Amino acid sequence: GVAFTYQQAMSVSSVSPARVLAEGGTPVTVYGAGFSSVSESLGYLQCRIGGVARRARWASEGALVCNSTRGAAGEVRVEVSNNGREYTQDAARLELVSVRVVDVQPWVGPQLGATVVSVRGRGGLPGGLRCRFGESPSVQGWSGGAPRLRCATPPSAATGGVGGQRASVHGA
Repeated sequence: GVAFTYQQAMSVSSVSPARVLAEGGTPVTVYGAGFSSVSESLGYLQCRIGGVARRARWASEGALVCNSTRGAAGEVRVEVSNNGREYTQDAARLELVSVRVVDVQPWVGPQLGATVVSVRGRGGLPGGLRCRFGESPSVQGWSGGAPRLRCATPPSAATGGVGGQRASVHGA
């Protein structure tokens, strides 16, 4: 006895957020119907973002979460599968955006942290961005008006001018 299980047909209606950084790794919630928790427990529940498949986390029959993949800036299709073979054909879209940091003000602050830094970038700044200063854990950013992001610096044991800690912006 080998068993075969029929499941309800899956569909994808939308994704949130609709825009993420092209560097990948941003959690994306996919909304639709027919998502199976059994498929997740067996390792078959997958998202395919821009042609790259990866495992998904089941949230409910109508929602699952997967991390975005690295890709070139532009629009990509998002499809899902309960068996790792057949994918939906609903063509939900996710926009991958590329952001280049062009300025950070101020560029110096105290070791105790809490300096509000304004990061100016080129490209579309999606919501949910985080800042990382050197090796410190990343901190949540907030809108500073397009194309600006604001972040508060964490405390740091390191000091230095040239060659000091680097700042970067990445998805949540």
